[in-house]
Amino acid sequence: MPDDPTTGPAVPPHEPAGRARGRGPGSRSSDPDRVWFERLYAAADSGEADVPWDKGAPHHLLERWVRERAVAGDGRRALVVGCGMGRDSEYLAGLGFATVAFDFSATAIAAVRRRFPTSPGRSTWWWRA
Repeated sequence: MPDDPTTGPAVPPHEPAGRARGRGPGSRSSDPDRVWFERLYAAADSGEADVPWDKGAPHHLLERWVRERAVAGDGRRALVVGCGMGRDSEYLAGLGFATVAFDFSATAIAAVRRRFPTSPGRSTWWWRA
């Protein structure tokens, strides 16, 4: 589905109701986007919904990259942008990275802080963007 230059990125017809369909020129997000993510993460946190991109494990490409390159954190720093439910950030912290992760959903950050209260070595810090 092609983007419309006057309204922003195209949205598949199966997109959940309430999700912003158009954005102003140069806009990266909108209040309707934030509301949509907040509702999704709140429903997921209460067990009423699944986050479609959260597969219950770190992203398979991250795992493959670590495996193929024998990556070890050894106290180095990692940044996870759009951490969602925290799987990638916890994975990196478990490898020894001092990890900073953030998401634009305050609900996701609150859920991930409850989910991982004792992150490995207290090396993961979650922030709302």
